[in-house]
Amino acid sequence: MKYFFCILALILCITTQTQAQVRVSIADGSASIGNGASDASAMFHVKSTSKGLLVPRMTTIQRLAIPSPATGLMVFDTSLNLFYFYNGGSWSIIGSILPSGDANGQILSADGSGNTSWVDRSTANNGLTNNSNTIQLGGALNQSTTFTLGTHDLIYNLESSGDFYIQDNGTNKFSVNDTGTSTFGGDVFFRDVNTSGTTLARIVDDGNDGRLIIDENGSTAVDLDANSQFIFNEQGLDRNFRIESFSNANMFFVDAGNNRAGIGTGSPDETLHVTASVSAAGNYIFKVENTNNTNTTPNNGTLIVAGHDTYSAAQQSSFTRFETPGGGYLGSINQIGSNSVDYFSASDIRLKENILQTKYGITDLMKIQVRDYNFITDSANQRTTGFLAQQLYEIYPVAVNKGGNDPKVNPWSVSYGKLTPLLVKSVQDQQSQIKTLKMENEVLQKEMKELTNKLGEMDELKTRLAKIEAILGAKAKK
Repeated sequence: MKYFFCILALILCITTQTQAQVRVSIADGSASIGNGASDASAMFHVKSTSKGLLVPRMTTIQRLAIPSPATGLMVFDTSLNLFYFYNGGSWSIIGSILPSGDANGQILSADGSGNTSWVDRSTANNGLTNNSNTIQLGGALNQSTTFTLGTHDLIYNLESSGDFYIQDNGTNKFSVNDTGTSTFGGDVFFRDVNTSGTTLARIVDDGNDGRLIIDENGSTAVDLDANSQFIFNEQGLDRNFRIESFSNANMFFVDAGNNRAGIGTGSPDETLHVTASVSAAGNYIFKVENTNNTNTTPNNGTLIVAGHDTYSAAQQSSFTRFETPGGGYLGSINQIGSNSVDYFSASDIRLKENILQTKYGITDLMKIQVRDYNFITDSANQRTTGFLAQQLYEIYPVAVNKGGNDPKVNPWSVSYGKLTPLLVKSVQDQQSQIKTLKMENEVLQKEMKELTNKLGEMDELKTRLAKIEAILGAKAKK
C-alpha cells in the first residue's frame, strides 16, 4: 500500500509541474524522480525482471460503457482477452490477433470467444463446404445479406459448362446456361423504378400459354393472350396503332381518336381507307377470294349491307362509288327501291364536248349476231344467250374490251350496258320508219277512199245508163 501512495504522490507532483518536464522511474519496488532516474525518452519508466505492468481490466460491456473515453486510453478486454485503445472514434485492438504457426495455404478461423486459428484451406474452397470452423458461403443464409459493389463490377463468367440458377424452394425459377440463354420459370414483372413501383409490363403463365401484358398508369393497355385473344388499347384511349412492312411505314394504321383504320396510309379519311401504288397489269389493290370452289354449295363473294329497309328517294344510298384519283365521279351502285339497286354512270352534259349524232343505228343492230352457247369450263354445259366479243367488235366496237393472248387470264369482254344506246337509236330509227310508213299508208288510204268514191259514182252512172238503155230498147220495139 505504501508503494501506491508513493506513486500517487509522484503523479500529483508531476501534474503540479505545469512548466517543467519531470521524469519518474520505478525499479523493483522503489520509485525516484529526476532526469537520471529513467530513460531519457520516457516520462514514466517501470523496470522489473520479475513482474509486469497491469492495466485496467474489464469486460467488453464495461469497456464500451466508458463515458467519453480519451484518445489513447488503453484497457484489457477480459471478454475477448485483447488489449484495446481508443483512437478518438472507436476502440481498436492493440497488436496482431493472428495465431502463431505456419499460415502458408491456410485460412484464418475465429470462434465466438475471439480465439483464432489457422485452418487447412481444403475445407473452404469454391465448392463452398459446410464444415465446422470454415467460412460458409453456400447453403442456407442465417441472415439478410447485401453486396454493396460501389464502383466495382460483380461478374458471373459462365465460360465453361457451368450454369447459373435462382431457385424457389428447390425449383429453378431463373437460369442462364453456358451458351448465354436465359430462362424464366414463372411470371415476370417489370416495375417502375423499383420492385414495389407501378407495374409497367408482365409476362405471365395463362394455363401453359404465354400472356404479355403492357400497362399504362397501372392498368392494362395491351393484352396479348395466346390462349384467347390479342387486345391493343384495352382502356379505349386515344392511342394509335401502326404496323410497318419492309417499305411501307403505315402498312396498317388505326386512328384511335377518329375510329378509323388505314392500310397503306397514316391518315385514313374513312372508317376503312386503303391506299397503294399499283401500276403493273394484272395487279390490284384489293382482292376478295372465296377459296371453296366447289359445285355443291354457293360460293359467295362480298356482302355489302347499306341503304334503308324502307326506301326513300330523297335519301338515296350509294352501296359502291367509283372515282378517279383526282376525285372525279365515274359511277355508283345505288339503292333505287326497297328491294333493288342499279348502276349509274356519270353522264352530265356539262362534262361532255364534241356532241354529235351517232353513226350507229338499226342497220348496225340488224348485223349483230345473237348466239346461244355454253362456256368450256362449265361442266354442266348450261346454255346461255349473248354475243361473241370478236364478232360484236367488227360491228359495234364501243361495247367490246379487247383482251390478250391468253383467254383465261385476259379474255375479250362485252359491256352489255353499252349496247343500250345502240338499242335506243335503233328503236328511234325504227319509229322513224314506222312514222314514214304510217304517213304513206294514210295517203294510200285517202287515195283508195277517193278511188272508192269514184267507183261508186261509176256504178251509179252504170245504173243510170242501164235504165236509159232499157227505156230506149222499149221504145224501139214499139
